[in-house]
Amino acid sequence: MTESLAGRVAIIRLHPLTESEKGRRPGLFLGALLDGAVPVRFAAGAEGGGGQGGRDAARRVVAGGYPEAVRRDPAGARQWRPDYLMAIMAKDARDAGRIRDASQLERLLQHLAAFTAQPLNQSRLARDLALDRATVERYLAVLERLFLIRRLPAWHHPAVPRPARAAKIHLADAGLAATLSGITEADWFERRDRFGSLLETFVVQQIAAQTAWTDPDLRLSHYRDRAGAEVDLVLTRHEGVRGIEVKASGSVRPADGKGLRRPADRCGNDFAGGFILHTGPENHRLPDRRLLSVSLHELWAR
Repeated sequence: MTESLAGRVAIIRLHPLTESEKGRRPGLFLGALLDGAVPVRFAAGAEGGGGQGGRDAARRVVAGGYPEAVRRDPAGARQWRPDYLMAIMAKDARDAGRIRDASQLERLLQHLAAFTAQPLNQSRLARDLALDRATVERYLAVLERLFLIRRLPAWHHPAVPRPARAAKIHLADAGLAATLSGITEADWFERRDRFGSLLETFVVQQIAAQTAWTDPDLRLSHYRDRAGAEVDLVLTRHEGVRGIEVKASGSVRPADGKGLRRPADRCGNDFAGGFILHTGPENHRLPDRRLLSVSLHELWAR
């Protein structure tokens, strides 16, 4: 969406509704995380990934945040999303990118849904869809202008050598990604590997939206080095660096902080904390005191 301001053009990104907005809460999670105000909280009988916390997370991921979809039951929402895309492709896609054949754009979006939260590989996309790279790049730009996808850039820091440079692709709405991928709430138990990517996209969506009212100067990126160490989401504000890992499980082990420790060790005093979001009920410090495991419940409870 664009808005003219005194002769200038401002671009306003339209986010799907966050879980806090859907619950009529102020959306204070990101601010608490940045301020170090997420409390340590232990709960008796911590759940595994198949517990109530996992089922709740799966339901929220699949529901997504499009207001019209939220008002419908799950089956009705799944039926509505393709109709919504058809309407966008029929008019907005052609206006945004002078696309003559919207079917190719739809094919690309369908393909990206299956690879949400993965590094962008334009050569692979071009090969899989029988398109040239220039066309793929143009179509990606159109999908960004329509707020259907988000490119999460790679994070760079002078103290961290040899980072991967490829951006990650996320669909802008986890519910849309679930529908296009054929994933339902029940697949939390049957296709956990696929649900992990959807959960990561869901968290990126929530944090990106909360950035708008918490700290618009906050920069979001991801980290991956050539040795395979990864951080799903890197938050940078001034010199401070924070990392977020997303885990489709109700428990966190010290080994789960491996990816976060790589930039933490390199950044020294610039590293302001690492967080592992999971589906269990507890928040607790890991043996590496720089890292905190945080219940996903915090995202919508504040």
